[in-house]
Amino acid sequence: MLVNSCDQHPIAPSSALPTTALVLGVASIPAPFTLGAAGAVLSLTAIGLGVAAERRVRRGTASGRRFAIAGIGAGAAGLLAMAALIAAF
Repeated sequence: MLVNSCDQHPIAPSSALPTTALVLGVASIPAPFTLGAAGAVLSLTAIGLGVAAERRVRRGTASGRRFAIAGIGAGAAGLLAMAALIAAF
């Protein structure tokens, strides 16, 4: 396990999962307007990855809690954008 040299507390290993959730979540916001139904797939994937990342962070096997939460929120915003697009037409 990695140790921070300043205060000697263990540091959880970094994980690509929260970052991936955030990137997919941000990409899912304009996706309904450009990709159509694929935007919903991006949103749901971002939410799922964000939840999985949050579980890993809670267990202490990964870091990136803020990215995981932001990925969940951005994925939800993407779903809202899809709902708004469907409601508009």
